[in-house]
Amino acid sequence: MNRIFRRFAYCVPVVAAALIYTAIASTASAAGDNFCRSYATSAVNQQTRNMASSCGYSGVRWHTFWSLHYNWCRGEANWRANDEHNLRNSRLAACGA
Repeated sequence: MNRIFRRFAYCVPVVAAALIYTAIASTASAAGDNFCRSYATSAVNQQTRNMASSCGYSGVRWHTFWSLHYNWCRGEANWRANDEHNLRNSRLAACGA
């Protein structure tokens, strides 16, 4: 048992450092409050257009729950939220909304 422990003991600091780095990096890259407020408002407006134009899109990105859009955005990088916004816009354009 001691032999196994000694052999893999160097892994503990490496794994701990990786976990700390990941936590810091994900917090540092998360979208900000104002950005996400705008994102959530836009997402709700896009869903309203989806329903008004009878496009029929549904799923996790197509709903009118502002707080869900906002909270999702707060855990993502700006580029990811922008990609979602652009995807919804292109789908709405394809539908003629």
